[in-house]
Parts: sequence; C-alpha cells; structure tokens
Amino acid sequence: MSQQENLVVVLDDPISSMDAGRALATAQMARQLTSRVAQVIVLSHNKRFLCQILEQLDNVSMTSMQIVRQGDGSSLEEWDAKGESLSEHDKRNLLLNSYLLEGHCNEREIAFEIRNHLEGFLRVACPGEFPPGTALGKRFISACESRLGEPEQILSEERLNELRQILEYANSFHHDSNPAWKSQDVDSDELTTYVKRTLEFTKP
Repeated sequence: MSQQENLVVVLDDPISSMDAGRALATAQMARQLTSRVAQVIVLSHNKRFLCQILEQLDNVSMTSMQIVRQGDGSSLEEWDAKGESLSEHDKRNLLLNSYLLEGHCNEREIAFEIRNHLEGFLRVACPGEFPPGTALGKRFISACESRLGEPEQILSEERLNELRQILEYANSFHHDSNPAWKSQDVDSDELTTYVKRTLEFTKP
C-alpha cells in the first residue's frame, strides 16, 4: 500500500470565488481522489457543488452531514444529499408516484401538485410556446389548438384533449382558477385516476 492510499484529504470550501466551469472541474477532481486516498472530507456552503461530487459516487462509502442551527447553538445532523440534487420536477414526480404506491396523508397537496407537474414538463417539452413565468391555461391551449394538423403542431389532438381534461381537474385546487380551492373536496379514487393520467402524460 502506498503512502497516498493512507492519506485523509480535507477540502475546505474549495470553490470560493470560482466560476461554474472551475467548480465542476473541482468536483470532478474530488471524485477522482476518492479512489486514490483513504478518505476525502469536503466542507462547503455550496449545496450544488456538493451534489456534483456525490452524483456519481454510488459505489463509494460516504456520509453526508449538515450543521443545523438550534437556538443559540448548532448540531451536526444527517443531510439527504440525493434529495437535494433532485430537480423540482423530479421531486414532484417522486411525490406523485409515492402517492400511488403508498398513499399520502395530505391528498390536497397531491391534487395541487398535478398542475405544477404538468407545467414543469411542458416548460421543457415546449419551451418556445410555454416560457417561464406563464401559467398553464387558455393561452397555451389556444396556441396548441391553432397549430393542430400543422407542421409546427405542438400537441396532437389526442394529447391536447387529455391535457384539457387533466387541467380541468387540477385547476380546482388552485386559487387563480377556483376561488373556493381551499374547500374543494378531494375524492381519493378520483385523485388516484388523475395522478395516473398525469404521470402517463408527462412520461419522457
């Protein structure tokens, strides 16, 4: 065993004042170190940087910790780094799938997230027609209708009809489309049906 294999390397906030390209290169270097030394300890305030290091280290024994403020002091607690690295769309996808598999104590939250999940998907699938900052509603639906059968068609008629139906249900749980959204009844069977339809619609 070489001397290098016995080393413990500590990287203390290594990307201060770095641009994104150099930060990624540093994350790659930290990943490479894990196969050459006994232990690598990385301290950083930058969650994105830490997630970049951990993304491709599934076969490496590792522990992720965070300092949590408690009153006048603080404590060291476990940190869910994998959860932090998920995008908001991925988190909603996980939430909706978990509801189907295990149920969920807050069904109103699930119903609320259906429209958000559709919006997240369509912002990526149709960025030109559905830019950030716009809500999923008549404007986007009208754009889709106007291009049906055209070379620049946005959604097929079948998928557009499906979107309309899911959106009609989902809008019941949003304040901008239903003033009484907070008191809207949530039927478990109906919710399950629309969650399934939403996940099917948003498949890559």
